[in-house]
Amino acid sequence: MSDILKHDSTKTFKPIIYQFLIALEKCFEMQGDESIWIETFGDVTNSSGEQIEVKDYQSDLTDLDHNVWKTLKNWLDDGFDTSYYHSLVLLTTQDLSKFTKFVDWNKKDKNEKLSILKEIFSEYSKKKKKSETTEKLLNEVLDHSKATKLLQILDKFIIDSSYIRDEELYKKLIETRTDGVIENKKEDYINALLGYIVSPTTTSNNWEIKNKGFRQKTTSLIETYTSTTKIFPKIELNISDQEAEEHQNYLFIKKLEDINYTDVTSEAISDFIYTRTVIANELSNYQISTKEYNEYEEEIYKSYQSKYRVASRNTDETKQIKDSKNLYDSITGENAPDFYNFNDTPKKYRNGLLHEIADDEESPDKLVWKLKVEDE
Repeated sequence: MSDILKHDSTKTFKPIIYQFLIALEKCFEMQGDESIWIETFGDVTNSSGEQIEVKDYQSDLTDLDHNVWKTLKNWLDDGFDTSYYHSLVLLTTQDLSKFTKFVDWNKKDKNEKLSILKEIFSEYSKKKKKSETTEKLLNEVLDHSKATKLLQILDKFIIDSSYIRDEELYKKLIETRTDGVIENKKEDYINALLGYIVSPTTTSNNWEIKNKGFRQKTTSLIETYTSTTKIFPKIELNISDQEAEEHQNYLFIKKLEDINYTDVTSEAISDFIYTRTVIANELSNYQISTKEYNEYEEEIYKSYQSKYRVASRNTDETKQIKDSKNLYDSITGENAPDFYNFNDTPKKYRNGLLHEIADDEESPDKLVWKLKVEDE
């Protein structure tokens, strides 16, 4: 599809994406118990007291630039408490115009900044042709009734101009914030973090990203995208007699009874519960995709299938049960293939998954231990 649609909204959404990139950059800078809020108090806010208004514009920043004056107007709102902040920042991709009075703005004190605003207002007032919108905006900012609050704002107001644009910032995050991630997964890592900060769970919670939660997420993702293998999580499992009894009627146990192998039912129940527990309580911390689980399950199932076919061809009615038990012991006694990027996947985990497949009521014949005696 090469033609651009008449209602293409790409340019409309790019500034929004840019805001999220800035928010992500600020998340990486968090320390201690800090939080980053998006849109809650302004574009991007740090709990340490930094308020940032983000602007992604192509044109140069001039004396009458609405990005400056609208930002001041928003901060002058009665509902905005300036005392909470130590820095009020206008972060913009715009370059300062050579002729703007905002050059060296950040080196000025609050009174000098006020003088600059008044000078801009005075010069504009003398013009014959004026924009009604611009004139109203200047009047609102320099309203005498808000003079005290304006000075408080100007004392903290910083213009961070010529900030790198979205594609460059995205590239910078990939290059500087992905230590420990394998090269071909660095972009996936940053994309996953962008997804995290705009996820429904985050946006529903006052759109607050807490440093602790963000660090846990980065750690989890780095483990997901690292080139090194990991130790399979260890758990202590204490199964009560009642819990074991409750599993006696499960389908996977009946399939063991079909081969008169009740000697192994306790171990089978333990493996079954172990695998379910590990998946629910431990592996969920690693952000492992459903695809990874499905592929591993398919791998161990196909291995079972091939061994079952071979064993079925080599048995007969006189030794069917004995060979079925041998098949079970052979498969469950083998070392388990490594799951995900763990380097020591235990047999218990693989065996528990095999029992999980055998327990599928919707496909009761998918995995059975009783060998099929083939006709000559």
